[in-house]
Amino acid sequence: MLGGDPPFVGTTPQAILARKLTDRAPSLKPLRDTVTDKLEQVVLQSLARSPADRFTTAELFADALAAAQRGNTAPTVRVRLGDKPRRMLPIVGAVFALAMIAAVAVTLMLRPEGGVTLNADHVVVAVFRNATGDTSLDLIGERIGHWITYGLQQAAIPVTPWDLALQSSDYVRIEAEAGRVRDRARALAEETGAGIVVSGAVYLAEGDSLEVQLNVTDAILSRLLGSIDPFRVSRASENEAIATAQQRVTVFLASRFEEEMQDFVPLETIATAPTFEAYQDFKEGFRLHHGANIEEAIPHYRRAFESDSTWAAPLLRLTQVLVTLSRNDSSRIAEYDSVMVVLERLWGRMSPYERAEMEYNRAVRNGDSEGVRRALRRAMELAPRSPAFFNYIGVTIIDHRPREVIDLLQTVDPERGWLRGRGFPFYWNRLVQAYLMLGEHDQVLDAIERAYRLHPDKSDYLLFTEAWALAALGRVRSLERVMDEVDSISAEPGPARRTYVRVVESLHAHGHLERSAHVLERVMQWFESRPNEERESRGHRDWYGRALIVAGRNEEANAVFQTLVEEDPEDMVRRGFLGFVAATRGDSVVASQCLTWLDGRAIRRSTTEWMYWSAAIVAALGDRERAVEFLRGDDFHQFIDRSSIELSPLRGYEPFEEWLRPKG
Repeated sequence: MLGGDPPFVGTTPQAILARKLTDRAPSLKPLRDTVTDKLEQVVLQSLARSPADRFTTAELFADALAAAQRGNTAPTVRVRLGDKPRRMLPIVGAVFALAMIAAVAVTLMLRPEGGVTLNADHVVVAVFRNATGDTSLDLIGERIGHWITYGLQQAAIPVTPWDLALQSSDYVRIEAEAGRVRDRARALAEETGAGIVVSGAVYLAEGDSLEVQLNVTDAILSRLLGSIDPFRVSRASENEAIATAQQRVTVFLASRFEEEMQDFVPLETIATAPTFEAYQDFKEGFRLHHGANIEEAIPHYRRAFESDSTWAAPLLRLTQVLVTLSRNDSSRIAEYDSVMVVLERLWGRMSPYERAEMEYNRAVRNGDSEGVRRALRRAMELAPRSPAFFNYIGVTIIDHRPREVIDLLQTVDPERGWLRGRGFPFYWNRLVQAYLMLGEHDQVLDAIERAYRLHPDKSDYLLFTEAWALAALGRVRSLERVMDEVDSISAEPGPARRTYVRVVESLHAHGHLERSAHVLERVMQWFESRPNEERESRGHRDWYGRALIVAGRNEEANAVFQTLVEEDPEDMVRRGFLGFVAATRGDSVVASQCLTWLDGRAIRRSTTEWMYWSAAIVAALGDRERAVEFLRGDDFHQFIDRSSIELSPLRGYEPFEEWLRPKG
């Protein structure tokens, strides 16, 4: 009976009732099917036994429920009755009556307090507690957590990336110290969505040794999954402690996630832990990476790799910095390429998640949109709720699928994990952008209002987003009120520059500029009244040039971009604006020269950005059909925004509008 299902499986009373229940509540179908299948299997096993070996209804239910939670296909019953016979009809009747209860019970277990859904196949590793009393060992807990995470990535076990786990661990620690959190493992699980939490502590043992204790907790059921024996190493062998902790946790969890790995885990693929010096520099680079001036992270990432040239993580983070900086400094592209060459040599030492990151880097560099999506999907499988999820959303909105973006964003809580920190602006910007693409204006303002309620201390960013949305909606009075607030809080000019240019571009794109000319005048006065030193900066001149185009002051805009191109002849964006302004002014000679320059970059650079700027220039020259051909070839360009002034010659042209129309 245990070797295969009998022919009548699926027609038992349990199965029939489950189908009826599913018809009434389709949302619980997956859980009901799972639990009912397990109940059915256990009942059939019990029927095959002698009367003395059969089981009570409670025992049947408990084993089936546990099997459903584990995802096992052949549950085993651990407790047997004595020698008292049982009649099976009451058992069968009680079991199928309990099917609905089981479905509800599993649902409640998978959705803990606060409505946070935990994924039973997702792991998060906490910072290990330093219980030695020696502050010189404070960093060992982070190093253990980081390297266990890396080991799980090597085994392709879905795990929260370490940078996000560290951020969430710090948040939980602060909340616990303030008395707002009692169960740290549960709180960390809810922050990250992980159903399994790895935690532990480091103690001083006799003989000047370190003892490491390891815990693996099922956060859904609030119980230990099993025990991993503590171990000791000499105090001088910190790296040995880190490597041993990694291997023991990886072996333990591999048997849960991969049946074929129960007796063997390829530990030879798990690299040795990074040196203390490398980890220190990596951590400092990470802190600066997500601060105000990301360029300061570069020397730290480089030193981390120089300290341990077998460790790919610092260089992967360095590529992220260089990509960001290359948007305003084209010289960074060559530096990025050189780092990628080094990373290629480390391919064999990377975890599957790191390889997915590398595949993403390659695809972005090569303009391979399908490769980008494929790499992001793989990264999302290996690290649920990681930044890969939000990169995928970015790709999806570029593909003009705003409804899919909204659906994806509604699966995460903007008040947990990465979204509470640096992911905060991305979430609300993308949500507002998606609603605007769909023309759902009320939803736009509702989203902004909700964001204000959740983030009263982050009103500056929300003001920028609100100003952009109000401009698109043509609500000029409200827009001016928001601009007054932007003026009062903007200590740094960069965010205000971007906001004001986006405002006037959005007013122009949506046909509101004529009746709000005073807003454009106000923006131009703001740019022209800045201090001399600021007005000479390249950032100021970039945005001022765009504002001049919106204002129709093309001669002045031409002079601005001509100077910028002379200062940096290899900058594609500034060259693109110069060609666009020339075409708008009727200067076909300069426009053609810029097109030729861009065409040359099609070979020199494996990117499709040249196609975007070629489209903008030829559209301004009057060849809208050719412009749309360029854009159709540029299906992965991160700067597409229908409000951008360089796309204005294409507005109202049906093939262009069709290309922009939401597809999902």
